[in-house]
Amino acid sequence: MFEHRTMAAASSRRIAEYKGAGADSVEGRLCSVATSFRRMQDFRHRADYDLDATLSALDVWACIDEVEAAFANWAQIRNEPLAHDYLFSLLFRDKDRP
Repeated sequence: MFEHRTMAAASSRRIAEYKGAGADSVEGRLCSVATSFRRMQDFRHRADYDLDATLSALDVWACIDEVEAAFANWAQIRNEPLAHDYLFSLLFRDKDRP
């Protein structure tokens, strides 16, 4: 059901589309969420498949801070149509849209 490529592509599209948006706007907060999602997906992939990869404690704490900020941003926008569209895009390719 969950296709990591679909999720990565959906997040990358939102990052490209909203990267210049103000930090406190819906678009800016969504960009922050998508950026964090994408970065954490990349870190997870590296941790699973790159046996030589290491993360320092400082790196891990930075990731935790980033994810906490993403959750705070999500809490601010989760009822917005743009946020609902992003959730849909994480699960379904654009061509699957009704």
